[in-house]
Amino acid sequence: MRSLSLSAASVPAAMALSMAVAFPAGAAPSAPGWASPGGRHCVTQLTADKPFAAVTGENTTCYATFTEAVADATGGRITDAPRDSVSAMADPAFDRRVNALSQDTGQAVAQASAVILGIEYEHGNYGGGSWIVEADSGCNPDPGLDWGFPYLGNWNDKISSFRVYGDCWVNHYEDEDYGGATTGWRGSTSYIGSAMNDETSSIIWGG
Repeated sequence: MRSLSLSAASVPAAMALSMAVAFPAGAAPSAPGWASPGGRHCVTQLTADKPFAAVTGENTTCYATFTEAVADATGGRITDAPRDSVSAMADPAFDRRVNALSQDTGQAVAQASAVILGIEYEHGNYGGGSWIVEADSGCNPDPGLDWGFPYLGNWNDKISSFRVYGDCWVNHYEDEDYGGATTGWRGSTSYIGSAMNDETSSIIWGG
């Protein structure tokens, strides 16, 4: 990867302190056993007992269409998303429906792991393969770190755009284990920028 400069101002002080203590020790990355993202739409499930998964291959299923991937990631609550991600991202109603999942009550709450935290895309403007990350809940509004991947496996150095949901912000890191240059905390972004395009090796979603 390229060596990039990083301004300390891009990470809030409270976040920086949390990052120094929040990660499990010795989480050595390994190669996940799922296909490369080209033309595929994958879903990874994070759980509260393992908020910082070791590799993206754990609890991951891939589908031929974006429709199928979204249906899985939402616990069957959104089954009519477009077949391709570009069409979905052009529809403001899709974002509203996904964000509403973290506000659901009653029966919906009983459906574990059905809140989408974010969707990472292989190309700019939300094109190409997609990787949906879902969890038991959205992000905590208090400063801190909620969910993340210290290593992206076959999605390593492949991310060009992303959407964020569930009251989350997201930070993309150049190196594994949350090292190197970062994008800083961002919301949805149609192009990650030339410095970090196809450079992400680890990710954190936080409130």
